[in-house]
Amino acid sequence: MAKKIKKYIGVYTVEGKKGTSYGIDHIHPQTGQRVRKILKNVTSMEKAAEIRAIELADASRGAVNQAYGIKAKSRPVLFDDIVKAYLKWYKDNPDKKAWDTYQHHAKPLLKAFKGKLMSDINSWTVEKFKNARAKERARSTVNSELTIGSEAFGWAIENGKYSGDNPFSRVPRLKIKHTKTKALSPEQVEAIMD
Repeated sequence: MAKKIKKYIGVYTVEGKKGTSYGIDHIHPQTGQRVRKILKNVTSMEKAAEIRAIELADASRGAVNQAYGIKAKSRPVLFDDIVKAYLKWYKDNPDKKAWDTYQHHAKPLLKAFKGKLMSDINSWTVEKFKNARAKERARSTVNSELTIGSEAFGWAIENGKYSGDNPFSRVPRLKIKHTKTKALSPEQVEAIMD
């Protein structure tokens, strides 16, 4: 009869050339960032579970572990909240028409990234959004939506509301074909006038 292996929440194994490695996975209780890492010199699931519990306890009381890139100032921020705050700030712009346009172009962003943390949005998810929208709307419209996303991220970073990077700025905009308008020849103008 095979020996039953006890499983621990947030502990996983990876088989490699050097044998079995143990890793932990959890959400940092204060920053909302996902922590997923392989533990060095750990030889059992029990030890990995113990280290995970210690890290979660440290994180709960405010200790920050720089080894896996958690920044002390960062905290979970919803993309929806940042876009809405940015639009509210932008409303003070004297050009009311521009604000109406921004509000209109922000709706698909709010729908596509509803409930997502700023830290969950990366260039891949933005690229996926761009490609899906390009099938539904004009390229210039999609580019305007990407610009608003980029501006909202930039505004949040500049005002200390978010400490990550701006994934919208790394995604290239859609190319727009500009067609040249032809001028009428003098003969054509004359024919029209006749």
